[in-house]
Amino acid sequence: MVPRAYTIGSGLYGKQRLRNPSFFAMELMNLMKSRTFRISQDMICATNGSSLFQLLVVNYSHFARSYCYSWYKRIPVTKTYDALESGSEKDFSFSLSELPPGHYRSTRDRLTRRRGSVLDLYIEIAVNGNMTPDEADYYLNNPKKEDLAYYSQHVAPLREISYIDITDGCDAPVIEITLEPHEVSLIQLERKYYQSQSDQ
Repeated sequence: MVPRAYTIGSGLYGKQRLRNPSFFAMELMNLMKSRTFRISQDMICATNGSSLFQLLVVNYSHFARSYCYSWYKRIPVTKTYDALESGSEKDFSFSLSELPPGHYRSTRDRLTRRRGSVLDLYIEIAVNGNMTPDEADYYLNNPKKEDLAYYSQHVAPLREISYIDITDGCDAPVIEITLEPHEVSLIQLERKYYQSQSDQ
């Protein structure tokens, strides 16, 4: 008998009104408000032409062939990722040679299995708690209010911030990042026009 699986839900919100990874992915896409100038299967580049550069990259894992042949079978929540290809890390490299010289604030918002996935938080709790499939099924379908509050507080993308200088006559910096399987990242470079105190 195949254990009943907890249904997270396929929309922006799950059955408990918790935000799914798709919610955060759409949120990152909505930040891409500049003019798009390059699109590929796993990357979107955009810029406003003077002060903002945006790069959205994704490392997508398809459903495994074995699961496609038996999609009607329900699997335990702790085995959810067995339905997907294992995937591997993916490297991206992008030159900033087209950006004008200046001092840029760089932000990277990372949506990964560890940051922004309520499903993975559920799996971690179930595995660390040595729950049986039935116990995990009951717990995940009958959470307490304090559990839901905990999930809401701890499920969000990770933000990293740094600063980059682009100078005339020097080699342009290169963005080099590695994405985990299932990861979505948005990198934004915003040109700053103020002077630091050390420059005054």
